[in-house]
Amino acid sequence: MEQNIRFHLRSSPALRDFLMEAFDRFPLAGLALLSLKNETRAETEEDLRRLIAAAGVDSVERGRRERLLHHLQTTTKTEALELAKYSYDRAQTLSLAKCG
Repeated sequence: MEQNIRFHLRSSPALRDFLMEAFDRFPLAGLALLSLKNETRAETEEDLRRLIAAAGVDSVERGRRERLLHHLQTTTKTEALELAKYSYDRAQTLSLAKCG
């Protein structure tokens, strides 16, 4: 499955554009999808920098994107599944904090 997603993201300019334009719609899978889209960690970091700049005045979304960039720069686990797990765990932690 991961190879199929990687292939389509790398082969379809329309899918790549949609991912970048609608990144906020992918709170759990966005970082993983960016990593599948790109061939290197540096390319993924550059995409995140562009996404941070594109966040405009939305401080919550800008903060999320900055945290994703920081995580990518500091982790050794850069496989797509591990990156998705990071986003899921963070969302779950925030959700539990709101309930408590």
